[in-house]
Amino acid sequence: MVTLTTLVTAALLNLVCIMIFNLIYRRIATYLTELEVHRTQTEYENSLTLKMFLLQFVNYYSSIFYIAFFKGRFVGYPGHYNSLFGYRQEECGAGGCLLELSLQLAIIMVGKQSVNAILEMGVPWLLRVYKKWSVHKKAECVNENHAPTQWESDYNLINQEQTGLFGEYLEMGKA
Repeated sequence: MVTLTTLVTAALLNLVCIMIFNLIYRRIATYLTELEVHRTQTEYENSLTLKMFLLQFVNYYSSIFYIAFFKGRFVGYPGHYNSLFGYRQEECGAGGCLLELSLQLAIIMVGKQSVNAILEMGVPWLLRVYKKWSVHKKAECVNENHAPTQWESDYNLINQEQTGLFGEYLEMGKA
């Protein structure tokens, strides 16, 4: 039971780190792409897509590759353990690394989709509610009692960033 709790906790912490690094990598990829000064929007998006794909691939799958192919492979034997930087290398449990690998995969894949779904639905809703509230407060200050015009209603729409659908395309590529 303690081993399972440790494995789940480690996988959840790994998921949190992955989500944080994902935000950092997005900014790095955008910064590097803007340094290139592309002539067209298509060139810019292609370059950004390549950088984001490579950074996200390493971010999401490095822990899984480590567990599957390296963990417990170079430990050594009793009396002559191999060490790296003065520390003994990590071993798999008595049954192997399959349980840890399965839990890591499940938590990363399900957790990533859950967090993205919550963010995709929750953030726009919160932004819309905040914008309606702020416009309503401004209207109360001016004491306007008329129905909003079309441009006032359009103002309440959420702004779309330059690469608005980019995240959707990345999601489709990972699915």
